[in-house]
Amino acid sequence: MDATAPAPSGLRDRLPDHEADIWHLPAGAARRPSTAVIDWGFAMPDGSRFTSREWSPLRHAAKRFLLSLHEDPPGSQRRPLSLRSFPGVFRTLRSIILWMAADGTRRFADIDEPAIDRFLAALEGRRGNAGGPLAVATVQNHLGLLRMMYLQRAKLPDAPACPPHRKPARETGLWAQSVPLPYTPDPVAVPLISGALQLIGEPADKVIALRDEMQLIFDDARAEGKARMTARIRMMDALKARRPLLPEWDRPEMMPKGALGQLNFLADRVTDACFVVIAYLIGARVSEILTLEVGCIAHERGEAMNMAHAWLNGSIHKAFPHDAGKPHRWIAPEAVQRAVDVMERLSAPLRAISGQNLLWLVQSPANNVTRTSDAPIRSITG
Repeated sequence: MDATAPAPSGLRDRLPDHEADIWHLPAGAARRPSTAVIDWGFAMPDGSRFTSREWSPLRHAAKRFLLSLHEDPPGSQRRPLSLRSFPGVFRTLRSIILWMAADGTRRFADIDEPAIDRFLAALEGRRGNAGGPLAVATVQNHLGLLRMMYLQRAKLPDAPACPPHRKPARETGLWAQSVPLPYTPDPVAVPLISGALQLIGEPADKVIALRDEMQLIFDDARAEGKARMTARIRMMDALKARRPLLPEWDRPEMMPKGALGQLNFLADRVTDACFVVIAYLIGARVSEILTLEVGCIAHERGEAMNMAHAWLNGSIHKAFPHDAGKPHRWIAPEAVQRAVDVMERLSAPLRAISGQNLLWLVQSPANNVTRTSDAPIRSITG
């Protein structure tokens, strides 16, 4: 599919209803349940709600603009706006609308250069999360959204008449400069990766074997007609007799006191170790790792040098509008292959119950490595 083409009809069918005051994003589009809802009924400076009749023209234009970025983005935009990005863009758009209301600007078309100057002056008075001035990136996001609206003006009932100037964002010195993303210093990274590589080896096999053994004890008790709690007690008694569960990794100051809690703790640490190994060795993003599915390792033999190598098949979700993301593959060294193998075995029971293919699954609300309850199973991202 051409990334600049309008979204296919199947995708448009899952878009929010333009007329609705509350937009519920389709399953899989929101990163977290808290961002799956866009509420247009936010409070305005005069005490009204944006869903009030007086704001109808502005609200209609704002909704059309947000949907247009997904359905028919401007020619300068390489791809449609991802549904996952809707909540963030909505928050920036809401910020602009609230300023317009306070400024007395009732139409996007009234946002001219003097209005932009007033808008920047208002942003100067706002404080960031750390109490200082807003970050340059925040200011640029606001101006960039207004510029995008200007580029979409032929498709909208109301839009700025001119593009905003960007000069103040970087040259006035009024804004907090962007802080480089932190990195993990070597004194932390080296033991972290080394420990993760060790943990996904034999210790991971032991944890999975112990989990399977305890699950069999529970299942056998249930097959005998024992109550769920009785079966659980039998399993926990057997587990207590096996302590310490993993002597070489026993950390009394960190481990839970109960035997089942300790097994859950160790299984969680194995999961963490698999994530660390994959993240550090191939450089995939969090969203790309947590959406990996069973069977994602593919082996291939190169014709030129007759050498075998392995690929990690996944998808890129950042900036791509489709729920499944854009297919992508990474070279998978042996340690990454091992991490995926461990996660496939660790998540196998949850996949069997839920019917999902994801490697990172949890039982909510309590993530028990053994299945002794009917708690729902979901992806680790929610």
